[in-house]
Amino acid sequence: MALAVTPSRAGTELERFDGLGISFEYPSTWFVTTERLSNGWDPDYRFAASTVPLKRTRDDEGPCLPGIGRQLPVSGALVFLREARSSTRRARSQLGPLPRRLRLTRDAVMCGLHRPALGAWIGFRVARRVFVLGVHLGPKATKTTERELRRLVASLEVRPR
Repeated sequence: MALAVTPSRAGTELERFDGLGISFEYPSTWFVTTERLSNGWDPDYRFAASTVPLKRTRDDEGPCLPGIGRQLPVSGALVFLREARSSTRRARSQLGPLPRRLRLTRDAVMCGLHRPALGAWIGFRVARRVFVLGVHLGPKATKTTERELRRLVASLEVRPR
């Protein structure tokens, strides 16, 4: 994993994550980890980025993250990427590339996180790799936080293996 710091147009420094064939830019004030957020292993966690440092708890199981939810403020944001270990040919054929436009909705909020909030679950593929991108924007997040989240997702690149 490599990290590099560059200034953004808005004056906030950006860092770059590059590892596991995945790269993206994020604000230097955000926190990135490659640790799992739960005991879920398929799909496997590749990274999580959030506005505050987060640590997995015993309560975080499978797709539900109530322990993470207690750590994330209502003004916070969380993005994570999971990669399927055993994707089927059918799953690969039904998924397209990562959409360039992020649509956040109230019905896509993650299990165990703040409600009401905005979120997205995005399944996509790159060659034979199959992913699920989870996005959560807290109900009291600022427009700046939303812009930072959208920029991170827009900068996400996944390379075939």
